[in-house]
Amino acid sequence: MKFKSLILILGIFIFAGCEAAEPIAQEEADTVSQEVNKVVSEKPAIVTPIPTDLDMPEPVAKPINVAPVTEKPVVVTPVASDEKPSDTSVNISDETPEVTLAKCLTESGAKLYTASWCGHCKNQKAAFGAGLEYLKNTECADGDGWAQACTDAGVKAVPAWIFGDGTTRSGNTPLATLAELNGCKY
Repeated sequence: MKFKSLILILGIFIFAGCEAAEPIAQEEADTVSQEVNKVVSEKPAIVTPIPTDLDMPEPVAKPINVAPVTEKPVVVTPVASDEKPSDTSVNISDETPEVTLAKCLTESGAKLYTASWCGHCKNQKAAFGAGLEYLKNTECADGDGWAQACTDAGVKAVPAWIFGDGTTRSGNTPLATLAELNGCKY
C-alpha cells in the first residue's frame, strides 16, 4: 500500500512539474512533500532474492540467413548414386534482375544520357549494378561543355532516357517504371 502511495505522490509531483499542468497550491505541495519524506524515511521493504537454482534451459544460438535479397536460389536435382550427373542437374543463373532489365532496355532501343558531375545520374547508373555495362549510356559532360551527341538527341537535362518509340523521360527513374514503360520484365 505504501508503494502505491509513493507512486501516486511521485506521479503528482511529475504531473505538477509539467508546463501544461495547473499549478498546485503551496499547502498541497507541502503536504505532498511531507508524505514523500515520510514514505522515504520508513524502513525499506524486504526484497526476496531471485532464486538461482532454477532449471533453466541454456540459450541456443540460431543461425541467421544473411543472403542478399537479389540472390536467386540454386536448384539442385538429386541424382541416383548409380547415375552419372549431367550438366542439367544443377541450374545456376548469375544474371540479376538488373542485368536482365538492362539487356531488355537495350533491345527495345532505350538510351540513357548522363553526365559525370550529376548526382542523380550516378544514382540511376548505380541502380543497375552489373547491368550498367549492357545499357546504351551516352556521357553528356564534355570538358566544360555539353557533348554534341546529347545536343543532337535533344537532351537538355540529365539523367534522361530516350526510348525506342521516341518517348523521353527525365530524372532518376525507378527500375520498375523503366521496365513497365518498355514492356520489360523486372
